[in-house]
Amino acid sequence: MTDRCVILTWHSINVLDNTHAGNDLVAFSEDLVLLDRLGWTILPLAEALALLDAGGLPGKIAVLTLDDGSIMDFHDFDHPTCGRQTSVFHRLSRFVRALPADSRHRPHVTSFAIASPEARAELDRVDYMSLGVWPDDWWGAANRSGLMSIESHSWDHNHGSLARTVQRNNRRGDF
Repeated sequence: MTDRCVILTWHSINVLDNTHAGNDLVAFSEDLVLLDRLGWTILPLAEALALLDAGGLPGKIAVLTLDDGSIMDFHDFDHPTCGRQTSVFHRLSRFVRALPADSRHRPHVTSFAIASPEARAELDRVDYMSLGVWPDDWWGAANRSGLMSIESHSWDHNHGSLARTVQRNNRRGDF
């Protein structure tokens, strides 16, 4: 038993090209295969935390998370410069289908989404050319999928691109 696990995070919005280093969607798929090959067991965040509370984790445990909650967490997306991007959800689904019936993995990813619709709309306008990358209409389906859950990444991420945040003095930086 161990009292530690690794919690890995990807930003599905990070699409600069179609390589591992320049595209977190590509990296996610390749990292799943690497984790499996290196003997890590993928567990849902909630399950890993429950096991820790109960006394420890069995071996090398990896937890999968996503930061910010962009549309590419759940839906495929036509990127303006990098073409059609397969979502994290569809990449994880493909990984699950390829697993043997007796797999040690219980794949699941937790997306930590920016809660404020106004903040997400402003980020979309300011940083993402109004491409519609921050909707919340997929959150319910993601939670029902059994492969993904949505959690809060704060109200507005205290994001530097926002004109105002809910931080008392509108100071930016770490949470």
